[in-house]
Amino acid sequence: MFRFDAKIGYYLYPETTRTDDFCFKLNKGLTYEKNVVPREDISVTKCGLKIPENAMSFEDFSTKIRVNEQKFIEKIIG
Repeated sequence: MFRFDAKIGYYLYPETTRTDDFCFKLNKGLTYEKNVVPREDISVTKCGLKIPENAMSFEDFSTKIRVNEQKFIEKIIG
């Protein structure tokens, strides 16, 4: 992100348990001076793609993963 001076980043990963996104802010300040606060202009969002675990067949898995992929794309583009 810093190499390209990006202010917003995404960490994309396969997920089996939860699909909640987490937004992490870059901190500014010093812990020694006890003035650490989150910056509002730079963040990384952790975004998981839900992987179906209880599919009965490959066709069932394909259908479920397609639905999850669409939801995943909507979250990113969104």
